[in-house]
Amino acid sequence: MIISEQIKEELDIGGKKYAFLNEQEKKYIIETIKKLYINENKKGSFVWEKLSEFRIKQDSEAWEYISDFVKEETCIVFFNTEDDKNMIKLYSGKDLKYMLEETYGYEFYVTDEECTYLICFNHHDILYTCGRAIKWLELL
Repeated sequence: MIISEQIKEELDIGGKKYAFLNEQEKKYIIETIKKLYINENKKGSFVWEKLSEFRIKQDSEAWEYISDFVKEETCIVFFNTEDDKNMIKLYSGKDLKYMLEETYGYEFYVTDEECTYLICFNHHDILYTCGRAIKWLELL
């Protein structure tokens, strides 16, 4: 099953509000993330392998902290493009936490509509932060 299909099912069950980004919106997010946070000279297949300036925290439960950063803001969730090309807009950190509690087994990224931060949780149980999320992680 495609990751976003599993997430859609769980969000529907929970009565959560969400939206899938259209192609133009996805292109904007991808281009902005690349411009702000990616070093194309680094080797690797995944976004987290090419991050330029970031902080990390290794903790198998670190995904639980992300909703505390997002709070009541809208956020965009996306995945390694090899796994799923969809991007999902959620309307609060509470909805993000619900989604992450009810689904599992995938690497994911979280940003806002302006890409002022980028957060990733990968299969090594590492939480990566970029942009304005760096300071937040340093204070945890």
